[in-house]
Amino acid sequence: MEESFSWQIEKLKEDIFSLMESGVGAKKKNVSQKDENSAIALDILNTLWKTGEEGNLCVRVKPEWKNFLKLKPPAFVLEKSGNEEWVYFEKTFKTKTELETLLRERIASGSKTEIDLSKADSILRNLETKSFALKKGQAKAILSSLSSSFQIISGGPGTGKTTVVAFILQILKELGQLPSPEDIALAAPTGRAAQRLTESIQENLKRLEDSDENQFLRGQTIHGLLSYKPSLNGFYYNKDRYLPHRLIIVDEVSMVDLNLMFSLLQAIPKNQKSKGDEIPFRLILIGDPNQLPSVEKGAVLSDFLTVLELQKGNFVSKLEESNRQKPNKKGQVSKIVTLSEEILRYSSENLNLGTRIDDSFPKTDQIGENTNYPSEVVWFQNPSAKDPNVLSRDEVIEQLWNRFFFPQILRIAEWKVDDQKDWNGSEFFDTFQKELGKFRCLTVFRNGYWGVESIQSKLMNFASQDLYRKGHSPTVNSLHPKRLAKKLYFAGLPILISQNDKSRKLFNGDIGIVLRMKNTGELRAVFPIENRLYPFALDTLPEHEPAFVMSIHKSQGSEYDTILIYLPEGPDSDESSKSDRLLNRQILYTGITRAKKQVILAGNPSTWELGLQNNQIRNTGFRI
Repeated sequence: MEESFSWQIEKLKEDIFSLMESGVGAKKKNVSQKDENSAIALDILNTLWKTGEEGNLCVRVKPEWKNFLKLKPPAFVLEKSGNEEWVYFEKTFKTKTELETLLRERIASGSKTEIDLSKADSILRNLETKSFALKKGQAKAILSSLSSSFQIISGGPGTGKTTVVAFILQILKELGQLPSPEDIALAAPTGRAAQRLTESIQENLKRLEDSDENQFLRGQTIHGLLSYKPSLNGFYYNKDRYLPHRLIIVDEVSMVDLNLMFSLLQAIPKNQKSKGDEIPFRLILIGDPNQLPSVEKGAVLSDFLTVLELQKGNFVSKLEESNRQKPNKKGQVSKIVTLSEEILRYSSENLNLGTRIDDSFPKTDQIGENTNYPSEVVWFQNPSAKDPNVLSRDEVIEQLWNRFFFPQILRIAEWKVDDQKDWNGSEFFDTFQKELGKFRCLTVFRNGYWGVESIQSKLMNFASQDLYRKGHSPTVNSLHPKRLAKKLYFAGLPILISQNDKSRKLFNGDIGIVLRMKNTGELRAVFPIENRLYPFALDTLPEHEPAFVMSIHKSQGSEYDTILIYLPEGPDSDESSKSDRLLNRQILYTGITRAKKQVILAGNPSTWELGLQNNQIRNTGFRI
């Protein structure tokens, strides 16, 4: 695993300045020259450090750095691309170039697999007849993935990427080319993403053959797949010990950073040509390049797609038709779809796009579960305010509690939960999932006055007031409020897990609901895991918090019928630099595409405009 970035910087400073003092790179120079070189070295270090925190691998060379970099100082590498010069940390550059080499090798070994495509196509058509029809792009992606040992399936939310994977698995099975369970790896960057991948594939496979035979498939994190060993200070599977699988499928690749992708490709054997009747190796990467990139350095999925489009060979399948947002009542394409497309091609010079919050943008002054909105995307306003388009944080929170969260809590409190054996009947399971996917409030920031924690705290204050106020109704009493370890729990409370717990199969990002057991009156947190419901005692849960509000980052990969995105004036003053990174086009795109039916925007229109103008493109210099 890579050392912490800040520690690397401090060590590099020591090494460089030590060499400067000893005269390396500055022989026959006077003291002032050494001081000048030291100042330049410090400027490069700080610039690379800052840009690295924003996910970039390199930075454009400033004119005042050029003479110093000609001395080839330690820790830095200069690379020319066209007419531009870029500087990297030496370790970052080495990882980047080695990943470029691994991708070239993957392309070279990505020869056509020996498969009867006409038979595969016949099986595909038969599966569609028995289950559901695919989009044209999905069918093409399936056949491309079957005929190649390396494929990237790229597409936006709801385009059916994991549906494609389920068809691939089923067709391979019917062709007799599906590897044994231990030779199949399903992986994703996070535990939650791996869990979603498991659930989605199992659900789709059951629709294809109506059996539980393939329920053995389980997703895991990429770290788990590679088996990180503290004693080795690295992964068990690496360039010296390859992964033993014949089929590796990795989801949510947009979240994979430079170092993790390098470790993964390094652990895949280079020679995978089938011998005799041996099942051919396949690597399938899945993701949406327009969603938020990895938290750490790099833009792996975008880089791979960019360079592969220039290569001969069919290595990329693009899915472009969304199944998530259905046509509206007039039969027109959902405003959610058109707005997400307009965000991606936004240009400050092109003012004809429907992205501006002006008089023509659909508005509403009412929100709630049964509200009829003028469009699938609306701006929530207060007509009586001086500026009707700008709602204060507290105005939004009060409306959210009264019109969404409290009605839902009261409804869930009326559920009759007898015992666990009745929970997983289709009716109750579907009811639970429906409530879980009804509504969520999203915001850009985690901390500060405008962040998740502050808004959540305000909502819990409303909950406390309504649950404990005098003269409350019998329905409110049925919520059975309880304080445990200074936290308030009640029936209907949504809970978000914030720490992985492998033993319970609970992962960071999982959401459940607190329910009251009818027989005992006990409150239990119930979570859907692998398409079944499981109850947990509150005091046994890993780290968790209320899930009324989530950051857009945390919501990545989830979907809800309705979302409200709160766009504040900006973060606290001490977070202004952080705002530049967080408030961008990618986060707005990711946020609105979480919704299936309705998007409500609220807050400050200027923040929306700032986000559109800030297109976070990471500088990586990746090429093959």
